Amino acid sequence: MNNKFLTRQVLPEVEISINLNGITISSARLTPARFVPYDIGGKCRECKSTEAEVDFVVTKDGITIYCTRISGTRYVPFDSTYDLPGICFFRVKNKGRVFNIPYGSVKPEHPSPPPPPPPPPTQKDIQNTTSEKQNKSNHSKSSQKFTKHTIENILKDKSKENNENVLLNEFIDSLDAATSGLPLQSDKVNNLKKQAKMMEEEEMAAIEALYNIPR
Repeated sequence: MNNKFLTRQVLPEVEISINLNGITISSARLTPARFVPYDIGGKCRECKSTEAEVDFVVTKDGITIYCTRISGTRYVPFDSTYDLPGICFFRVKNKGRVFNIPYGSVKPEHPSPPPPPPPPPTQKDIQNTTSEKQNKSNHSKSSQKFTKHTIENILKDKSKENNENVLLNEFIDSLDAATSGLPLQSDKVNNLKKQAKMMEEEEMAAIEALYNIPR
């Protein structure tokens, strides 16, 4: 009973009266009644008949009339419509189809709130940041000083080794002069010179490659 009552509320009762000149539509939602005239009134010119075939479709928004004496269709909207409580119908046209979408099946999308702004820095945070910057500056200065002292020490060691090599070369030259009459001793001395020079060059090249010291 409740479903029938609701259906009658949504789809009202309609009375259709047919006469020689048109169709009269009466309903509680049509004030006053609507008259739909024929395209060809009176008797038919071919058969002399006054009959007309009528069909109609009632929806919650209005009534659609189909008649043999009317080209196409005639749509008569109601003065007022009635929807089911809590339910709303939307007509969505998609590729020639009509879909009834119940209200509430599509949830609205709410934009997410913007993130809160970061809190202002406190006095403690400012002090920590300042101390970190000072520590970094002191560390960089100490590392520069250490590098500078290291390079200076290497250069000092390099000059000291050069002096020692000069003394060694002088000793080897004096030994060569003293043993110039002995061919075997002279060859040994020359070989010792070459080996000492090669060792010196290899050692200096390793130091320069390690600390990137230009020559």
